[in-house]
Amino acid sequence: PDDVYGTQVLVAGCYVYDNIGACEAHQPVGSCKWDDTQNPAVCVENGCHAYDNEGSCEANLLCDWDLTKSPAQCVDAYCPNTHKSKDACNADTLGPCYWNANNPAGAECQKRVCGDITDKCD
Repeated sequence: PDDVYGTQVLVAGCYVYDNIGACEAHQPVGSCKWDDTQNPAVCVENGCHAYDNEGSCEANLLCDWDLTKSPAQCVDAYCPNTHKSKDACNADTLGPCYWNANNPAGAECQKRVCGDITDKCD
């Protein structure tokens, strides 16, 4: 992140914490998680919660920037993390979701994004 002068400020990553309390208190809360499946246990980035700004969050198709949280934060995207089949994805109206067969990384369920000017959706 940048400071008030627009200069880059280095933020410690999760790996610097050597205990569960400090790891899970890392700001924003939820951005780090304690991985006790490793020996010794380590503090690691926690998926979408590791992104601290809207741009980097939205660049990951598995993540969404949640403005309903205070402060806003990056969360797991609903569509790709909920539906793994084309039929279930296309039937979902909550997301709303659509099946993207043209995704270079492989077909997956994605959030339907509509244009500001027309009602046409991707």
